[in-house]
Amino acid sequence: MKRALISVYNKEGIVDFTKELIKNGFEIVSTSGTARLLTQNGVKLKTIEEITKAPEVLGGRVKTLQHLVFAGILADKNNPSHQAEVKKFGFKLFDLVVVSLYPFVKTVGRENCTTEEAIEQIDIGGVSLIRAAAKNYSNVCVLVDPSQYKPYLAALKSGENVNLKFASDAFVYVGCYDIRIAEYFGKISGRKNGILDLFYSDYHELRYGENPHQSAKLYEVGSQSFSDIFEKLHGKELSYINILDIDSAYNLIREFDEPSCVIIKHTNPSGAASGNNINEAYKRAFQCDTVSPFGGIVIVNKELDLQTAEEIDKIFTEIVIAPSFAKDAYDFLIKKKNRRLIKYNIQDTSTEYELKSVTGGLLMQQRDN
Repeated sequence: MKRALISVYNKEGIVDFTKELIKNGFEIVSTSGTARLLTQNGVKLKTIEEITKAPEVLGGRVKTLQHLVFAGILADKNNPSHQAEVKKFGFKLFDLVVVSLYPFVKTVGRENCTTEEAIEQIDIGGVSLIRAAAKNYSNVCVLVDPSQYKPYLAALKSGENVNLKFASDAFVYVGCYDIRIAEYFGKISGRKNGILDLFYSDYHELRYGENPHQSAKLYEVGSQSFSDIFEKLHGKELSYINILDIDSAYNLIREFDEPSCVIIKHTNPSGAASGNNINEAYKRAFQCDTVSPFGGIVIVNKELDLQTAEEIDKIFTEIVIAPSFAKDAYDFLIKKKNRRLIKYNIQDTSTEYELKSVTGGLLMQQRDN
């Protein structure tokens, strides 16, 4: 007989789901609150206390954190030494763990929520159950949301193994939960680090943001990070605005296959053109607007030659970007210390997403390639 451990704060759909599990040959083990609801609805089950022979204590802070529970979740059915200990100590294995956590985010979002109230909504046992089951996904399936119940039952019927998929969802669920707790503790402790520091360990401190009074960082994310795509060959460190302009230039130049040039000023193109060669393309792009390119950014999609470098040098250009620089062009351009030279390589970002923060939220969409 299969065994399911059920301990859910969000009880939406749990009664019907549990009844379906029983029809599919599951024995049900449940914690007190969930057990009461299930029993009231005619579900036959065993309580955690019956399994562990130990009561829930400390106001429910300790109930599932027990040897018999976690051995039953973490035992590897394909590991002979594990199975020997299962037999020796009489552990009973679980095949399914269904858990939803205390509503920490909802609690701290209430007006006048006290620290004591917030602390009591930090789930310990539930998180541990989820992590244990997700770690042992080759033997145990873990569900953390009512939306997963129907797909799981369908997989039972079809014989599809969905354990790894749901384990991935589980780690995301726990990770987001912990991040929100960390965010709250940062708030009440006055910790200055940004929440993104908890997601991404690789970042560069920038001199300042859009204005001198704004702090700024560049986080390295994605399968190909910023420093994988762009290499600064010459000039001062890049600023927040420089990086925005470089990104705009890069995403536009990728639209072209023939020799082309884009001139960017404050993230907007003042000119874009193609030609028989890079020099012709630059001249055409410059003619689109001969005023705005001053202090702007020039990007080309072929090697930058000396003739084009000399044309670009006729006005002040803050950044010149190319997939490569001819040696004589490079030697000519580095004579100006304040001009930055950037080498880039085009990466496939078809599976990546772009994010934009808005007041009170975050927009996400697949990149347009």
